[in-house]
Amino acid sequence: MENRMRQKPKDLDADVMRVLAAFFVVVIHVAASSGGVVYNCIARFSVPVFVILSGRYMLARKRSIPSLLKKSAHFLLLMVCWSAVFYLVNAALGLQPEEPVWVYLLTQPVHLWYLWACAALYLLVPVLYVFCTHADQRVYGYFLLLAFLCGSVLTILLRIEMCPVLGVIVEKMKLPYQLGFVFCFLLGDYLRRFPVEKRTAWKAGAVLLAAGTAGTVLGTLVLFGEEANWPLMSFFSPTVLCAAVGFYLMFQAAAWDRIVKGGAWIHRLARATLGVYLLHPLLVELLWAVTETRWSGLRDGNVLLLAALVFLLSALAVMILQKIPVLRKLVT
Repeated sequence: MENRMRQKPKDLDADVMRVLAAFFVVVIHVAASSGGVVYNCIARFSVPVFVILSGRYMLARKRSIPSLLKKSAHFLLLMVCWSAVFYLVNAALGLQPEEPVWVYLLTQPVHLWYLWACAALYLLVPVLYVFCTHADQRVYGYFLLLAFLCGSVLTILLRIEMCPVLGVIVEKMKLPYQLGFVFCFLLGDYLRRFPVEKRTAWKAGAVLLAAGTAGTVLGTLVLFGEEANWPLMSFFSPTVLCAAVGFYLMFQAAAWDRIVKGGAWIHRLARATLGVYLLHPLLVELLWAVTETRWSGLRDGNVLLLAALVFLLSALAVMILQKIPVLRKLVT
């Protein structure tokens, strides 16, 4: 969730997408805590959208290896710092993690996995940039298809375990699962280099978003029901990636300068999205503790309302922290 890119008026679409995607990330965690499977399915597109946006900016120009190492190190520092915050909060609540402290700081809580993924993608930028600048549209499209098949379709087939032999073959090939996000990262740059005509993008995006969302919801409910392991809800799932691409195409094609008068407030919210991602699980836990006895019924069927409350409180807290120099780096 890179927020510190230089903004231009034409980037208002990216700000809007960041804000909406961040809100739906909150929906994922609120729904997961309250058993809202359908809401969780609908919101899964949000994380791939952030990766697409990162690729759109990070691959737009040549970047020095030291600067990328610094960015990756910053993500890992955020991982340790915020993991420590969660560790201390859990300790105060009497919840003792099973892992040793040093393991917890590098691997927990679960939602911070995205920081590791971002660090890995940023380390790949110099290599991917060389490919992007030298590949023509045909070769670029071929690699995107290959990355989608290996990083999405293949990954879901392995998780469903419908073809055990396939798992053995992939193990021998040592295919990296990071290809799923490499697909999104490169796609952001591909759509910048080879833009889709706005009217076509809007129509195609609407179809992809609707089809991908319906596929995730119906496929999950029909095939897996209430089971804890929902392969189609993976961020690598073809249906989730389909919805993410559709969302991106639709919102990139919209005339946001006409829809949103004065984008300053959208930009401020967009700059807070990384902090919202880092902070909001704590507010979800606090909200659950508050509603446990007195307002337990509030959680039933009010996923979007509670997610909006958590999102707004998180954004407000992040904007305040951004005003404090010593804490600014922890939320940006």
